[in-house]
Amino acid sequence: MTSSTSNISIFSDLFRRRVPQILAIYGAGCWTIVQIVEWVIDRYLISPHLTDLCLIAMLSFIPSIALIAYYHGTPGRDKWHPIEKIGIPLNIFASMLILFIAFFPKDLGAVTETVTIENETGEIINKIIPKAIFRKKIATFNFENETGDTTNNWLKYGLPYLINEDLKQDIYLSHIDQANFSHQVEDYGYMFYESLPLNVKKKIANRLNKTFFLLGKYELIDNSYVISITLYKTKNLQKVFENTYIGEDIFSLVDKLTYELKNNIDIPRSYLLKNVDLPVESITTNNQQSLKFYIQAINELNNFNSLKAIDLLDKSIVADKLFLSAQVLIAEQKRLLLSDDGWKDHYDIVLKYIDKVSENNLYNFKMSYYNLKGDAELYKKLALIRVELYPDDIDALAKLAEVYSKENIKERLDNTINQYKKILKIDPYRYEYYRKIGKFYYIKNKYDSSLYYYNKYKDLAAEDYTIYDDLAFINKMQGKYSQSKNMIDIGLIHNPDNIKLNIDILENQYYQKVLDGEEVIPKLFLLLNNVDNFKDSLIVYHDLLNFYYDLGQLSSAINISNLIYEIEFSKYGEHAIVHKLLNSWQLYLDAGLNKELIQLIEDYSNSTQNNNKAYQLCLYYLGTQNFKMLKETVNEAERQLAET
Repeated sequence: MTSSTSNISIFSDLFRRRVPQILAIYGAGCWTIVQIVEWVIDRYLISPHLTDLCLIAMLSFIPSIALIAYYHGTPGRDKWHPIEKIGIPLNIFASMLILFIAFFPKDLGAVTETVTIENETGEIINKIIPKAIFRKKIATFNFENETGDTTNNWLKYGLPYLINEDLKQDIYLSHIDQANFSHQVEDYGYMFYESLPLNVKKKIANRLNKTFFLLGKYELIDNSYVISITLYKTKNLQKVFENTYIGEDIFSLVDKLTYELKNNIDIPRSYLLKNVDLPVESITTNNQQSLKFYIQAINELNNFNSLKAIDLLDKSIVADKLFLSAQVLIAEQKRLLLSDDGWKDHYDIVLKYIDKVSENNLYNFKMSYYNLKGDAELYKKLALIRVELYPDDIDALAKLAEVYSKENIKERLDNTINQYKKILKIDPYRYEYYRKIGKFYYIKNKYDSSLYYYNKYKDLAAEDYTIYDDLAFINKMQGKYSQSKNMIDIGLIHNPDNIKLNIDILENQYYQKVLDGEEVIPKLFLLLNNVDNFKDSLIVYHDLLNFYYDLGQLSSAINISNLIYEIEFSKYGEHAIVHKLLNSWQLYLDAGLNKELIQLIEDYSNSTQNNNKAYQLCLYYLGTQNFKMLKETVNEAERQLAET
């Protein structure tokens, strides 16, 4: 009875002092402030973390509000109580500490930032872009074909492609489709075209550092496509959004899909209302047959069927000549694979209509053009712009790294390594970049760093035993022959047919003077007898070439050089002359085959349609110390290089 009476008296006392009423008013005020903050965030694109900041701050001050209400809630003037003098400052200190710990690393400012870029024509542009941390990150997996007809399989990749192209218009989004993370799928033991369990998709999306991932399936009923999609939150597999779209036009269905997708991932509504979102058919193609041929061509390229891919790309641009992605891809294949000057015709169309594509593709297509044209300066400018605008785009970072790696400046290696490290920060599971970093540290003669990254690659890509060849080589370069042999032995246990590791054994024995060059050569020919593929045979022949050259057996070295050319010609056609010139230059000079070298330069200039014959002759005259002819040729060489 006493306890009950005590409880009643406590509640009566709290009501008398108006504590519940004041706390209710405070709660209502807090709710109002949160609503206002959310409106301000949406209206003025301010950090969404501010909502949490306000909520936690106001909740943390409840003890102080309760104390003030308790001692000052009754009418009349009250003195400050000692508990208030201690409790309120402690509460304020604790609140500030909690807020500091919870929000110190978070950006509480604007969602956007202004970047200043210089385009390839020198024009300075100020552009407002979302900060990388606030971009919505999504991975889309291949869709499931539920039509029961394998001829519709191309849509498994075609629909994610269209979604990717549509979302590329919005710089607020960082989106990737499965075509661009197939390495992750392979890591889990699946082929690109195979269906994946939901949990594997979650793991891959988590590896890619994507907040959401999108799954889809499609049917064909009475000539209408039925596309069903589900958007998951990667962290907890919570379904964020799902819907079904029905219609005969896949392009309009994708437009509806992406519009609703963006409205369900907390992108500020004020931003969406101002953002220009063009129909996907206006930035890609409105011809389904053209899209089908394009997707099939990409699949053929992934299977190394380049000629078949070119045939399909031809069909794609016949169906729609303004499908610029197809025009770019066929131009690249014709220029790089066939050395066909017809690539320029395709790019004439691309450059004329380039304003139809998304900004991301605009820069990408122009970069491809400058690359094919050989304009390194403009290529670099656009590579820098892409990284500035799309800091999470691994392709953009990789292309900038490639630019840096080819520059003739002291910092080129460090710049390249830094870009690769940025890629690994975004996606730590892009194992190949650990190996690339190891290679560039080797070039810098930083063998310890090289070994560190090679070992990192070895630990992560556990089934790629070719890394033991790199580890063996680095140890050999440091004179650590026993460690080098250990790496070779481990590699051969896992992969006894690895031709490079077998060659490494012979080279180690040669450098340790266990075998001389004359003894190594027959053993290389024995290895050659066991080779059954193009790549491995070239590896052995190149090693034979080097040993014959080191032994001064130049005629034998030339014979091997001719054999290498014949093998490469069967694979690459006339483009193989490039490798022959590079591999045989010093060999022909040392053998006194000057006329043959000049003829090789002539063949190179004719077959590759490169306008740099005079430059190659300058190198020849420099090598033969014919300074008179060098002086007569250098002006023509400079003119040709300027035109190129």
